[in-house]
Amino acid sequence: MPARTITLRKPFSLAELLARVRALGRRVVSKPRNVLEVGDLVLDVSTFRAFRSGGEIFLSLTEFRLLELLARNPCRIVPRQTIQDALWACRREIEENTIDAFVHLLRKKLESGCRFAPDSHASRSRYSLGVLF
Repeated sequence: MPARTITLRKPFSLAELLARVRALGRRVVSKPRNVLEVGDLVLDVSTFRAFRSGGEIFLSLTEFRLLELLARNPCRIVPRQTIQDALWACRREIEENTIDAFVHLLRKKLESGCRFAPDSHASRSRYSLGVLF
């Protein structure tokens, strides 16, 4: 939103100046929130907080970044290499099962306290392909 300049022509009264200053003070400048919503899952990317069905899910930074990556690619398989590049770009060498471990932890946190059908999962691993959310 571009800034607008308010001008007062001379001579002006002090009451008019005060009224304009008060009006400027009442203007609410809302910051755009970076919020992702996928079903009943809500991610507030600006505060690194995740909510499901109104309750907060407490995630580590890596778990949150993984969930954000998956939420930005719903119904698509995210390749393991893409996950590794996004989460561990500076550390190229991670253990082979690190991604699996984080997906498992994330899945556990997403499903705990939520009522799912026994055969449904929040995310699904696709052997040798990646993760589907």
